[in-house]
Amino acid sequence: MRCGIDLDPVHGRTQQVSYAGVLSTLMVLTFGVPQSSVLGLLLFLLYTAELFDVIASAGLTAHSYADDTQVLRQHPHQLLYNASSRVSSVLMPG
Repeated sequence: MRCGIDLDPVHGRTQQVSYAGVLSTLMVLTFGVPQSSVLGLLLFLLYTAELFDVIASAGLTAHSYADDTQVLRQHPHQLLYNASSRVSSVLMPG
């Protein structure tokens, strides 16, 4: 650190993803946005500006709140109908 500026803002930081109750391998971050700075807010916006375009190009949709983004996949109608039928049969048997 020189002059109060952290030159390596992600040093020692890691990331892990949880999907369907399974954790991914712990990854060491090599890039990131400095925490607790005005510059950090601007860089975060620049880094994530095209995120939804990339997600949409994969045929997916997403929802984002603050720094948390959820990627959603639409199910084919038949799967949705089957799931709806199963829920209905549990809620209204017979």
